[in-house]
Amino acid sequence: GEAQDASIYNAGVQYVQSGGVARNTQVLVGVQDVRGGSAYAAVLGYDGHQWVSSGGYVEGTVVSSGGGLSVGMGGTAVGAQVQNSGYMEVQSGGTASSASVTQSGIIRVYAGGSVMNTHIGAGEGGLLVAGGYAEGTVLSGGNLYADSGIVSGTQVYANGEMNIVSGASAFDTVVYSGYQDVYSGAFASGTVVKGASNWQDVYEGGTAVGTV
Repeated sequence: GEAQDASIYNAGVQYVQSGGVARNTQVLVGVQDVRGGSAYAAVLGYDGHQWVSSGGYVEGTVVSSGGGLSVGMGGTAVGAQVQNSGYMEVQSGGTASSASVTQSGIIRVYAGGSVMNTHIGAGEGGLLVAGGYAEGTVLSGGNLYADSGIVSGTQVYANGEMNIVSGASAFDTVVYSGYQDVYSGAFASGTVVKGASNWQDVYEGGTAVGTV
């Protein structure tokens, strides 16, 4: 079946099971649980949560004002907008692509999770890679912090900040405006730094190879 324009409040729950479709759901102090079904253009407000797993698919979710999107085993999220203190977490077996982060939003990627083509805008928001994998990230300001895990193909603009710490590896980063810091126990390969006002700092115990 299909549900449109539902509103979930006061600890309510909407389940979207295999074959089910939900569109334009508003979630405030409640949960949308997408397991095997699909959800489009959900809006998550204060304490609103969307959980996607087990073959579930969500697209165009807007997360703000303390809301959260969790992508679990077998779940897929495409085109999420994370803003205004909202968060998205990608857990083991979950994937997210084409997400954007603005203001103080944050995306966390845990071991076994992966994100592709994430855009981080200006503000205090960012991407935290905590054992997961991030590919094709664009930093237009904001920050990327990798604490274990792998980041690949990152582009840094607008004074963006990229910090690679112990146990993390970064491959093929291009710094157009901003910096990459490589701390003790971290590894960077193939970094390209463009322009004299940008830099890569490699701290004691860190390793960088092939920097241009």
